[in-house]
Amino acid sequence: MRALRRSRLLIIVGVVALAGAGGYLYRLNREVDQVAKVIAEGMAEGYPAKPVDPASWSRVRDGMTKHEVRGILGDPPHVGSEVWDEYRDYWEYGHVSSVFAPVPDNRGHVVYFDKQGRVSSTRTPGL
Repeated sequence: MRALRRSRLLIIVGVVALAGAGGYLYRLNREVDQVAKVIAEGMAEGYPAKPVDPASWSRVRDGMTKHEVRGILGDPPHVGSEVWDEYRDYWEYGHVSSVFAPVPDNRGHVVYFDKQGRVSSTRTPGL
């Protein structure tokens, strides 16, 4: 009789433990799915970054070095490069492009640099 009670108790404890572990794993899986969704959306659509101060943006001029631009606008949230007629680096501010985008997102401020690392042009959002 005592062995039967002990067996039943062990079965009940085992079922409760399995149910608790299953609930934990279900919740963990849901949280992982939510994080993955946010990351995937950011990769596919890009994401907003720290807004650009208009007064600072107006101080950026052609011919400035990367060091000078960094001193005015701070570290760029995204650095990229593209090859069209020639190779050029660009820094995005205000909005970061999708990782799948071949060119900077038109929702952000962009500073383009020539091969010597000097500003060759800039672009404001929407252009």
